[in-house]
Amino acid sequence: MASWLEDHLEYNKNNESPDYFHVWAGLFAIAAQLGRRVWLTQGYRVVFPNMYICLVAPSAIVRKGPPRDIVAAMIADARTSAIFIPQRLSSTSMLIHKMMQGVHSDKVGEELVTRTKPTIICADELSSVLNSMTMNDGITDALNSCYTCPPNYDYSSFSRGDEIVPEPCINILACTTPTWIRKNLKKEVMDE
Repeated sequence: MASWLEDHLEYNKNNESPDYFHVWAGLFAIAAQLGRRVWLTQGYRVVFPNMYICLVAPSAIVRKGPPRDIVAAMIADARTSAIFIPQRLSSTSMLIHKMMQGVHSDKVGEELVTRTKPTIICADELSSVLNSMTMNDGITDALNSCYTCPPNYDYSSFSRGDEIVPEPCINILACTTPTWIRKNLKKEVMDE
């Protein structure tokens, strides 16, 4: 019996996108479905399988969209309990608002535990997530802070006040070009 990823690659072979884009899209789909339900302990750290993946290739030379579209459709069809953001983020506040909509409580033994549903962002273009408006608004700080899946993410804004996102877990799959990265991502952002 083949693994799901092997089946995914077999299903998508010989299409116009390179196999390695389908590998990364497939790994994203697996990580998005797992959320915080699976982890590894490395010393004092707990590592979750969340991923921030960007398929990068020149426009009209390599097809980046089909692998993203295929897994986005699969995730949407799975009716997962995750928070699915299919396209544009207009602000950090919007991201936090979406995540707060997924806050719920689970009973674990005798204890009531507050959690946030996993957040899945599938963007046709990286610029839908990282654009001048969101980058000036602090989205890179929020995404970087949430990348390690901390116990809580604290967010404060003038309009919404103080909010605590319990157990955030974000997965991102986006597409872009080398030219967009050179023109739009400052060295400081890349070094974070």
